[in-house]
Amino acid sequence: LLRMGAWDKTGAVRGTLSGSLFNWNGKRMGEAQKEVDYDENPFRPEVRAIVERECKAWVEKSRAYAHLCYNLGDECGFSVEAGYGKSDEKIFPQFLERKYGTIANYNAIRGTNYTSFAQVPHKKLKDAREQDDTQSWFDQIQYAERIYAEAMRMHRDSILKIEPKARVGAEGSSPGDLEETVRGLKFWGPYKSKIQNEVLREIVEPDVLRGIWWGGYVNGSLRDGYPVGQWEYVLTGTCNADQWFTIAPGQAESGISGDLQLAPYVKLYLPHLKELRRGLAQLMIHVPMRPDPIALYYSHPSERIASQDDACPPPSDALADLIRFCYLHGFDVKMVTPRTLAKLQGCKALFLASDTALGDAEVAALEKFAKGGGRIASNVANVGVSEPCPVFSTLIR
Repeated sequence: LLRMGAWDKTGAVRGTLSGSLFNWNGKRMGEAQKEVDYDENPFRPEVRAIVERECKAWVEKSRAYAHLCYNLGDECGFSVEAGYGKSDEKIFPQFLERKYGTIANYNAIRGTNYTSFAQVPHKKLKDAREQDDTQSWFDQIQYAERIYAEAMRMHRDSILKIEPKARVGAEGSSPGDLEETVRGLKFWGPYKSKIQNEVLREIVEPDVLRGIWWGGYVNGSLRDGYPVGQWEYVLTGTCNADQWFTIAPGQAESGISGDLQLAPYVKLYLPHLKELRRGLAQLMIHVPMRPDPIALYYSHPSERIASQDDACPPPSDALADLIRFCYLHGFDVKMVTPRTLAKLQGCKALFLASDTALGDAEVAALEKFAKGGGRIASNVANVGVSEPCPVFSTLIR
């Protein structure tokens, strides 16, 4: 596992030119930043050229070691407040055009009369909130998520030019718009989250490497000597890889003691882990889950808008309990998203959890599903408000 570290932990979406990419040579990194005038938008050709150059140097040095995957960083993150640099004056209108198609479509939704996307104001989130301009607020959220995802793909593309069969991804990182972020990646190691793990299992190809860090965490349950988590992951199908932290000798959370022997707690659970390692885990990973005719709906926009409008509770509040219910009663967890509406075919029941930001295509698909005999269950928070959420049919197009 080669950790390239495309980001540090500053949480900035523009951490494209990170220290580790330059082998922690601060002088070279500074020179590269000057080349792009400190504007590191991954859509800029100048930025992509630098990343390609530095990735080439990294990969050519390390490819002989046959890495399992190339890890772009631990805890990669971004800020939804980013994206207001000089280059964004050109790139943001291009993003709007990609989202809305034509300026006529944008004007029809907004009630405006702009003649080009270049005329549309790029509002700061604070200003959009104060003006009750949900559309502009969400445009910026999606723009920041798009930049984050493109930074991932930019590094991936640079690595694949040298190592065409490489697995490239990241671990422990902010999902952003998870479907957009992992598109085209072959490795993603999230922190443990029932919702994110189930969505990830549903949206990526089976050969994408998925694993959750575990190990000698002092405040964890692994010190009792039984790998409960590993059984859960293979039984639910959420993981297909085992990621251990850490083996640094003598560290409090390490599996190796200061005398270079296995730590006592590791010796406790190794016999139990062998049950999985000797074929059982691989068998469960490769056998498909039983396709039950029920589905849970995952709406990332609804989760985002919950932070903007108190009338729209976060879907995650209910989704986690629904997933837990499926686990307890032996049902497969099928997650349907706005991008995978075709998966409703063959389902008999669909659960909506506070999904208030639904676009026209989603509403049409749900109506078709219901008219075809499908049952839709919605929690009270979704239907109990006195008026529909103001973004119910206008937020996403």
